Amino acid sequence: MGKQALNALSACDWAQVKALERRSHFTGMVSISLIIGQRGVVHPAEFDESARLIMPLRGDVHVIVAPPHQWARMYPYPVSHPLDKCA
Repeated sequence: MGKQALNALSACDWAQVKALERRSHFTGMVSISLIIGQRGVVHPAEFDESARLIMPLRGDVHVIVAPPHQWARMYPYPVSHPLDKCA
């Protein structure tokens, strides 16, 4: 991991993250995934079976959330496909 990424991660206010977890009833966080991307990256739509907290360390994140009743229109990949859980 590069020095800039490590600096950004170490600057994160983890007490604020825990407070947000409590306020939003987003309890039981058992793991954290660090996803690092470059400017202009577009991530494919995906299906999450659990709650997710997205917190940019720098820059902006734009998220489009589809309501559950639109699932049939998402055209998921087959289960055995490398992009399983993506639309």
